[in-house]
Amino acid sequence: QNKKCVHTSACALPQEMKQRRLDDRRRREDRKRDKLKKREARLAAAREAAERNKEAQQWSDNSDSEADKDQAENESSESSTDSELERELEEADRQAREGRAREGKFIGDVRVIFGSGLPKVQMTGNIDSYVRVVWDNLEIGRTGIFKNNQRPRFDLHCQIHFGYNPKERVRAADDALLELELWDWNQTSRDKHISTVTIESLQARMYCCQKDRKPINFPLDARTGATKTEAKRFAKGYLQLQFDLASHVDYEAEEKRVAKFRARGTLLDIKQERIRAARITFQV
Repeated sequence: QNKKCVHTSACALPQEMKQRRLDDRRRREDRKRDKLKKREARLAAAREAAERNKEAQQWSDNSDSEADKDQAENESSESSTDSELERELEEADRQAREGRAREGKFIGDVRVIFGSGLPKVQMTGNIDSYVRVVWDNLEIGRTGIFKNNQRPRFDLHCQIHFGYNPKERVRAADDALLELELWDWNQTSRDKHISTVTIESLQARMYCCQKDRKPINFPLDARTGATKTEAKRFAKGYLQLQFDLASHVDYEAEEKRVAKFRARGTLLDIKQERIRAARITFQV
């Protein structure tokens, strides 16, 4: 019996089919070579064009560099003169502010914005705080009482008469001090003096006459006469103050702003109290 070939499909192919496949393969290889040649020619043309553009750019840069140098020299001379004038004006302004601060014949304004990280005084770990503003041993302002709050927002403006003492009708001394005393309110006994921020007269006047009147954080120090344990316990937190000239402050607008803030704060307190009561009833 005749045995059939296992590779019948390959053996059955005629010679012409094999030759045709070889020709197709050669054509594909030729087309690839042509594409590669064309691509190399395009790349070579692009390189030549880039070199020509680079040479032209270098020539233009060299031609423009001299004009640019002249213009830069003129601008630098103008900018140097402008910067010198600005420095002279700033120096004159600074000297004028320092002279006015040293003279001290104006009314300043200190704003007690808020306190933060206040020491814990009571057994419950809170403080019923308020601040007394004292200038030259006389109280010129006092904030409200903020109960159980270690970050109270005071928002109090106080005028400082640097030239004289308005209550005693005498000129304030140059060594007068601006003191901001932190007190703890107590309903049954006397209020307790906790800590103090002390600022010298000249320093306070310089703060008022500064051009940039940003709020400043002053750390709280223990009160005079405090024991070591009290000094270690109460010398914590800070008060944020802002100094300005009284003529620059619109006190009516400040009062409206503070009243609006206080009203919003009371509404928030009422809402929190309602939420707390609802939670208690839900738990019961």
